[in-house]
Amino acid sequence: MIYIVYKYAYHGRKDKVVNMEMCNAMKEFLEGGRREGQREGRIEGQREGRIEGQREGRIEGKDEARLDSIRTLMKKLDQTAEEAMDTLDIADEDKVRYRKMLGL
Repeated sequence: MIYIVYKYAYHGRKDKVVNMEMCNAMKEFLEGGRREGQREGRIEGQREGRIEGQREGRIEGKDEARLDSIRTLMKKLDQTAEEAMDTLDIADEDKVRYRKMLGL
């Protein structure tokens, strides 16, 4: 961990003024690095958020398409929800979720 003293009083000694200037330069350098790190973190967070949002959107779209297919089979072929899901080869573990989405 780095500790920096930002202020030195000038008491007629040049080395104190130089130390103060060096500390100010170091402070600016560290603050610039922190800002750059924050900017990079925001960019990375936005990228990850976009990817996750796209993934969730695809899953949601797939679910909606399957629900539409189930409803269509139920209506046009007069099938029960279970029969429609069997026709679409929906896995047993997914059937519970689709039943809930259908309100059954």
